[in-house]
Amino acid sequence: MGSDLIKTEEQTLEAKWLEGIRTNYRITEERFKAGLEFASFVVDGEAKVVAYEKAFKCSREFAVSSATTLFRSKWMQEIIRYMQTDDGVEYITEVKQTIAILHGIVKDPRASFREKTEAAKALQPYIKQERLKLEVEIKDESASSIIDKLVGVAKTLSEQGKMINHIGEIEDAILLD
Repeated sequence: MGSDLIKTEEQTLEAKWLEGIRTNYRITEERFKAGLEFASFVVDGEAKVVAYEKAFKCSREFAVSSATTLFRSKWMQEIIRYMQTDDGVEYITEVKQTIAILHGIVKDPRASFREKTEAAKALQPYIKQERLKLEVEIKDESASSIIDKLVGVAKTLSEQGKMINHIGEIEDAILLD
């Protein structure tokens, strides 16, 4: 038998998306393939002119006059945006996968005590990082400042006679869940 690949008729979502761009912008198949190669070079950090020269196999002078036009075209911008991956997204994905694996080891009933302990130790920096992130996300408005505001509102209302009646009992109250 061997390791021959069998070609299937079903298109991938990426291939369908790319075909949609090609037909939507009415680009010839040959130009589209060269454009994909150009986008790949640009995403990899090549200068636009050099990328155009390599992808379209043309002279430097022609590449200088055409590279920016192609780069700024709508279809090319869509492809480049699609090809670019955000480093932050990759890092977050890796962190989530690492946490999932370590958490799996901690929860695995077949894992030894030592493996569980090591996995729990390895999880600590990730847990600490999440706590720090949550602390940053919380606004400066702490619970005591919220309570101070509520007390101020209650004092203002009581001075206006809206909370306490003439006997000193509370008539209206602010209910908090």
